Amino acid sequence: MSLNPVEKSWYLRPRFHGFHVTQLITLIILIGLPFVPALMNGFVNWDDDSNFLNNQDFRGLSWPHIRWAWTTFLLDVYQPLAWMLLELEYTFCGLGPWGYHALSLILHVAVCLMVLVFILELLERVRGQENPVGTRYATMASVLLFAVHPLRVEVVAWVSCQPYLPCVLFYVIALWAYLRAHPKPAEIQPAWLCIAWVAAAAAVLFKAVALSLPLVLMILDLYPLRRMGGPVGHWFGPIARRAWLEKLPFFALAGGFALLAVLGRGATAEAVPTELNQVSTRLVKAAYGISFYVSESVYPVRPSVYHPPPTNLKVTEYPYFVATLAVGVITMAVLLLGRRAPGLAAVWAAYIATLLPHLGLAVNDTKLVAERYSYISTLPWVVLLAYCLSLPSVWKYRHRLIIPLALVTAIFSVQTWKQCHVWGSSEGLYRQALANTDPNDPFLLNNLGAELLDKGATEEAESCFRRALALKPDDFGSLNNLGLILLQRDQPGAAATCFAKSIEVEPIFADAHKNLGVALERQGLLDQAEARYLDAVKIDPTFSVALAALAALETRQGRILDATAHYSRAVASDPDQPDWLAALGTMLARQGQFERAIVSLRSAVRLRPGYLDARANLGMALMNQGDARGAEQEFQRVLRTRSDHPVALRGLATIRQRKSGTGFQGQ
Repeated sequence: MSLNPVEKSWYLRPRFHGFHVTQLITLIILIGLPFVPALMNGFVNWDDDSNFLNNQDFRGLSWPHIRWAWTTFLLDVYQPLAWMLLELEYTFCGLGPWGYHALSLILHVAVCLMVLVFILELLERVRGQENPVGTRYATMASVLLFAVHPLRVEVVAWVSCQPYLPCVLFYVIALWAYLRAHPKPAEIQPAWLCIAWVAAAAAVLFKAVALSLPLVLMILDLYPLRRMGGPVGHWFGPIARRAWLEKLPFFALAGGFALLAVLGRGATAEAVPTELNQVSTRLVKAAYGISFYVSESVYPVRPSVYHPPPTNLKVTEYPYFVATLAVGVITMAVLLLGRRAPGLAAVWAAYIATLLPHLGLAVNDTKLVAERYSYISTLPWVVLLAYCLSLPSVWKYRHRLIIPLALVTAIFSVQTWKQCHVWGSSEGLYRQALANTDPNDPFLLNNLGAELLDKGATEEAESCFRRALALKPDDFGSLNNLGLILLQRDQPGAAATCFAKSIEVEPIFADAHKNLGVALERQGLLDQAEARYLDAVKIDPTFSVALAALAALETRQGRILDATAHYSRAVASDPDQPDWLAALGTMLARQGQFERAIVSLRSAVRLRPGYLDARANLGMALMNQGDARGAEQEFQRVLRTRSDHPVALRGLATIRQRKSGTGFQGQ
């Protein structure tokens, strides 16, 4: 096909895979622009609290942190390279969410550019050098539609989902390197094959979703590489045997990580309803998932952070009957047309293969579907769209297609922009999920209520919890949260009843044990309260709040040594709590351990400079340690804010009278 003058001028300029640098910059800007609101978002109370805000183990890149990254199954997943990347991010930006969001956007752009390179390589194998300009522009348009689609928001805007991005990046690098390793069916480039295996290993170390890679490589062998079957070779001919042998390292890698994924799934013993474990139900759920990601890619209308499984998941019910029928018909059509349309068959097979880890056929999953699963599974459809747009019969109408494609891209970009704003708050996420999935889902109602409770909207929060309990009386999370509201209203007896019911449903719920201890303590039942605190700590030895509550109870009972030990454990689990640091420092000073007390109290006032009691006690510890000048400075800082502070006045008077203190007299 001849080039017109405009196309020829672009084609002859400096290029990267045929693209001028300004075109790539424009593409990057168009990809990144819809996600700008995500850069201003914070963390959300949807795994981010467990992964980052309450997790001390990832905060740094020292050897203990690296060892933890390679041994943890936190939240049922094994992702050591992802944790190392997050540890590196923490080293540079601490808990500032902007840094994590910025890197997620950069990784998303990198994934899209790598997909662009891979599709160009793949289409060259399919069609040779036919219409190279059309192929480049069609691929760019297809990748842009993928990049700005609102289904991408969950992966880009949710920090806990960041591991998907480097995983998919290395996944696509592995596919591209595998193509490069086989320029012809009978040829092999060992270096490129090695790169493919290393990239595959990196992908699964970032996220187990890369387990589907060996299946996709086999599909590439079938088409377009044609190394198995067809006129070039047979399923067990010399070329095919070599292809099978090449896959052994990939399958060994996937098998090992599949085992780790299964082990990780049992780490927190997530409860799955019995009805979801039936084989027939799993098949219907899988069929619905297969149809869901296609339909939402075409017409995204139901964004949601959570898609709860329905109570009646049967093939005879709508929309599961339609989904199962559609998947069955398409699969049969692809099988019948496989020889005449091998590309279409390869796209459908690759789509199913990439979805296999997420369909719930082998691993229990309480979700019906999840939008993040579309990030890698829709890539085969991007390839198909690029191929169709670059066909000469379609390319000749390119001027008519520009406006529709631009309009769809603009619509997707606006939807993505709005969805990024939704990810700006946990409350917005839960309200959207309730509106778009099931307004009566107890899990979502409890989560929304917990978020409202944190914000002080007690009445609305209570309404959410009571609605959830009306729908599911044994919802232990709602029982626990309702008990917290009753505690706030100074109804410890009623609160204790809620906490006890929560524990009856979920005996290993450490929060409920701790909260029951608080309720019992308020009723004066100290021995029972202590037993509950100990149960909470036994369930979770790093439960800092329970450790601190236990230490405070022991302090009131005069058991200073026990209180010191438990405050020390609480501070070790969460070293950023000034109240516990101050209490530990006070306990240590009472025992004459002034050097350790000073360290703890200094940490408390560093975290909270206006903490007057801790600063006054720091002054007393310094005075008893012989640092009269430092003590006087601390007392004066306290008195500038509160002129009648008794400890500061007493300490300052002692220093000015030049009398040595006989012991620690702090609060």
